[in-house]
Amino acid sequence: MKTRRFITMILCLFAVLFLLTSCSGYNTQMRNHLSDEANYHSFCGIICDIYYFDAENKKVSLLASDVIPDCDVVVELTFDERDTIKKFLGSEPNSEWSLTEYRFAFDITKENSQILVENGFYDIVSINTPIEITASSFIYMDSNFFFIAAVTYNETTFLTFEDGIQNIREFINEHKSLL
Repeated sequence: MKTRRFITMILCLFAVLFLLTSCSGYNTQMRNHLSDEANYHSFCGIICDIYYFDAENKKVSLLASDVIPDCDVVVELTFDERDTIKKFLGSEPNSEWSLTEYRFAFDITKENSQILVENGFYDIVSINTPIEITASSFIYMDSNFFFIAAVTYNETTFLTFEDGIQNIREFINEHKSLL
């Protein structure tokens, strides 16, 4: 009888630990990775889309809207070369990655998006606009989003790396997981 209780207690403990480690938010490894400036690299890509998700979780394109949301924004870029992708993936792309013309989604935190709004970035870019970004390299997450810490277009910096990385650090520290 004691053995059965002990086994039940151990199984419950493992279940609780599993739930804690799968909570949404950024764990210590993710926060360390995303806070380290060495894990950010510059890339040139071409804009495919810029969008956000509304309160009903519907995708809304910023390129077809005059409304600038008060939330995170996603920029989808394509790259010309497979070597560019290897820089931020840290390895050769594999079958787990959805590669459509080397197309990837990058996340812009709410605060960084507001800086881009203030600097007029969304007003002058469109589909097929080439931009330079500085973004985080791969770390396991619940998604394949990479954080943008700097944005330059046509030799004009719309988001500096110093401001961008600071806002990313604040964002991930405000969204910690339980572990």
